[in-house]
Amino acid sequence: VTNQQHEGSSGIFPLFKTTLADGTTAIDESSPEADAIGATTPAITFTPSLFSNSRPTIIPQSLIAGDLTDVDISFVTENPIPANGMIIFEIPSTFTNVAATSITINSGIDGTFTVSQTGTAAAFASTLKTAGGNWIVTLDRQNDGATVASGATVDITLSEVVIQQFEGPSGDFPMFKTTLADGTTAIDESSGEADAIGLVPASVIFTPSAFTYAEPTFVPQSLIAGAETTLRITFIIQNPLRIDDKIIFEIPDTFHNVSATAVSAVSGVDGTFLVSQTGAKSVYENTRKTSGGPWIVTVERAGDGATVEEDTEIIIDLDTVHSQQFEGASGTFPLFKTTLNDGTSAIDESSSEADAIGTVPPSVTWTPSGFNGATPLAVPESLVAGDTTGLQLTFTVENPLPNDCKIWIEIPDTYTDVAATAVRIVSGIDGGFTVAQTGTSSVYDNTLKTSGGNWVVEITRDGTGTTVEIGTVVDIVLDDVTTMQFEGPSGVYPLIKTTLADGTSAIDESSSEADAIGVLPTSVTIVPATFLDFNARPDYLVAGLNSTFSFSVTLKNPIPNDALLEFTLPNTFQLVDPSHIYTDVDGTFEFETVGTGPWVIKIRRNGDGSVMAAGDLLNFDMNHVVNKANIGQTGSYTFVTYLNDETTRIDVEDAPTIYIDKQIVNVGVAFGSTTVAVRDQAKRWYFHGYGLNAGDEIKWVTNGASEDHHCDGHGYSTSVGSDMSVSGVADDAVEFSVLFYESDSSVDGPWKMCYKFFNESTPWKLYSGMEVEVREFYHVASAGFGATNVAVAHREKKLTLNGFGITDGDRVKWIDTATQNCTSEGADFVDYRDTEWHETAWPTLSPTKAPTVSPTKAPTKAPTKAPTSSPTSSPTAAPVPA
Repeated sequence: VTNQQHEGSSGIFPLFKTTLADGTTAIDESSPEADAIGATTPAITFTPSLFSNSRPTIIPQSLIAGDLTDVDISFVTENPIPANGMIIFEIPSTFTNVAATSITINSGIDGTFTVSQTGTAAAFASTLKTAGGNWIVTLDRQNDGATVASGATVDITLSEVVIQQFEGPSGDFPMFKTTLADGTTAIDESSGEADAIGLVPASVIFTPSAFTYAEPTFVPQSLIAGAETTLRITFIIQNPLRIDDKIIFEIPDTFHNVSATAVSAVSGVDGTFLVSQTGAKSVYENTRKTSGGPWIVTVERAGDGATVEEDTEIIIDLDTVHSQQFEGASGTFPLFKTTLNDGTSAIDESSSEADAIGTVPPSVTWTPSGFNGATPLAVPESLVAGDTTGLQLTFTVENPLPNDCKIWIEIPDTYTDVAATAVRIVSGIDGGFTVAQTGTSSVYDNTLKTSGGNWVVEITRDGTGTTVEIGTVVDIVLDDVTTMQFEGPSGVYPLIKTTLADGTSAIDESSSEADAIGVLPTSVTIVPATFLDFNARPDYLVAGLNSTFSFSVTLKNPIPNDALLEFTLPNTFQLVDPSHIYTDVDGTFEFETVGTGPWVIKIRRNGDGSVMAAGDLLNFDMNHVVNKANIGQTGSYTFVTYLNDETTRIDVEDAPTIYIDKQIVNVGVAFGSTTVAVRDQAKRWYFHGYGLNAGDEIKWVTNGASEDHHCDGHGYSTSVGSDMSVSGVADDAVEFSVLFYESDSSVDGPWKMCYKFFNESTPWKLYSGMEVEVREFYHVASAGFGATNVAVAHREKKLTLNGFGITDGDRVKWIDTATQNCTSEGADFVDYRDTEWHETAWPTLSPTKAPTVSPTKAPTKAPTKAPTSSPTSSPTAAPVPA
């Protein structure tokens, strides 16, 4: 027998009897017949079938907490559904809301439906559901479709339900049935009713929502490696956050420490918070983290704020996290979720859990720290141009340096060369190092660098030292760098950084990279080098001499073929006006004299020669340099080489002062005046001065002489000095015997004196102010009476004398022709007066005695010391008679 196809009463069984074989003659009988006295067989009650022993399913298309979604419904009919039948099911109150306005037929049924629902409407506070449900949903067929046969699988979709606002089970759907048109007579049923034998639609598991409007972000307020900072957390909740809910997240162990104790609300949430954390504590070796983390931080709302509505952006700051100790990615934050107060029922979640569909907070990128805010220094131990020296690197460690780390420095191409192979430790670090470098090799033209650099030097710790602690000042010296070959700024060093052993993960960094916050090592100023040798001196050390001058330099640094060479003489020189300069520097050049105090000779190479190499000796000679007027120090000399810009110095040096030690300061004669001489009459001259020697020479030249070299020609008298003695007015004195025998000076006189110092092969020095008029007595032109060569004793006779230089006041005497000595006794003219005329005896003494002392005494002792002061009178002034 087949039961009826829906629940309900079968009705009474109308007939039940036993009969004879004829089938009509009743034996016992229960029936409606009049003679039947037996009770009729009572009705039985049919119960609903159970959907062909299968469980109906009600599955939201989205299981994400808080989603507005459609629900897929599927079941297998055990009994047919009439064209006006109904499908009725109950949705539990765990759902947030049920709007249920329409269905979509997928398969197994046709026709149209009306959709209705009953139940307690959902109530909300700040989008948080506070009450509502369950909901009974009725799908009423409109009799315009076909009967759904037994065994048919029906798939339909109900629109618009809202998932519960946190993860977890929905709970079973309490009732699902098909009914006749009356809505009460069940055909197939799964419910809690006693006669319902089907299994109710199973609970579904809601998964956390996923912060779908934007991925949560964790941003340390300082991304600098090693910084202690706050962690700013930003997220948009998809489901409301209750006043006692929790925010739970995981901070990866790339952070070097987390010691969070407080959270401050920035926006989107109010109230106070309780903060706790779990995770392995950080372990350190010399301030360098070796292990620790990750950390799970739980932020619990303390119940004193308001519910936060869905779709709200929340920003909170977590205190006291420490960035990793070098640049690089933090890695993603493995977990971020909001939960109910139980800490396990997720509301919104991003994690690696299977049901978490949110994107985990992305990695942040830490940037290198900046050497603790101190500017690193890269300073050559010698700042002298062209020196090969050590480069001293000094920096403060903001994050610890492992014993296998690397230190990088980029040296600008202003340097001449970098051949670094070793490191010398000054302080702050230990262990050994290896050194490597990359860069363009230097190219030279005759030792002048023409190209090369920059150089990046990699200094690698070899693992034998200890970790360098935070705050340590490291001071090391890199060997074998050569400074630029001229003065000027080196330019900043484009890069200095410390890295992990991989050479790329920066710890501290100063560079042009966008994330580098350190200050670049500042430019250093290279100073000009000192020539390897520099000599400068007048060729002759005679005061006032128009001399030649020689100087030479040995180059420390090469000079280009368009360089400027500048030689400076002190203003003690009276004139510097060379007409030519001789040198062994190749190529052509031009020169000029600039200024008078001091005198500057500028020699400009014209670019047609070669580079003069480092170590070359350059020699120069020039004329027309007039020595200082008096003896004494000239003052020092300076020589500078410049680049073509005439301001950038290459090498520079001072040559010491030269002592001008030869000078005539005074003159005397044995008799008469120093400005008068008589032809053929020997006369002694005494010269007082400095640097005088026996063997010095004097001569007199024409009055037209005006320069020292005019002394090189004819002289009217030349004498060699002798008898060096002590002078009262100078350190030396020389005596000369002078005899003018060629002529008097009537034609081109008075004659000027030239002096030649014997102790050096010096040229003649013209003393223009020291002149002599050489006079001459020609003859007795006439007598007042009688012969010019006869006189009478005691008788006055007027004689007229003829000669050059004869003037009133001259005196004459007659001497014995045998003596030829004017100092011997002789007859002088006397005044004659007739009133006193008388005979006298021949005088026994000369009327005038020859002088017993010369006007100036010849020195009696050679000088024993150099002059102690400059002369008091110019050597070119006329000498003062002694």
